[in-house]
Amino acid sequence: MKYEYINDCIVSKKIKAKEVAKLPNNIYLNFSVAHIRIYKADIENCFHCSLAIPAFKDYEEYVLELDFSDNSNNYERHNDQNEELNFAENLSNDFQYDVSLNDHSFDTLIKSIKCYFEYKKECGRWQLCLQMKIKGTNFNGYAFLEDELYKTTST
Repeated sequence: MKYEYINDCIVSKKIKAKEVAKLPNNIYLNFSVAHIRIYKADIENCFHCSLAIPAFKDYEEYVLELDFSDNSNNYERHNDQNEELNFAENLSNDFQYDVSLNDHSFDTLIKSIKCYFEYKKECGRWQLCLQMKIKGTNFNGYAFLEDELYKTTST
């Protein structure tokens, strides 16, 4: 099956999402395959990444891609459920998380990816995200998974 992406990437890595580390037992993913897609940034010798989920489409009918954000610039964490916050506004990316290749080439970046799931409370609600680091770079990012991509079950 051919998937249509809104942009071409430099390189990608297919992952079996349900086999990624730390997926909580009470979470069921509504997809089994995802792709880590690496793009050449506008800044020389830099890259940025997205998580593509071919089983889902975006509003333009392309494969759904979720951009990775920088963990070090994570918005302030709110754990009070009574606090009124616009969750979508807090997750919006007004910038692109570009990171230097350092001594990597685009091909070696793929081999250095380590990722795991984390289910955490953000802005007063529980949210599943994919955390990702790329060894040999400063990349330490996360991508929040939208609600329709998974469901929680009672344990």
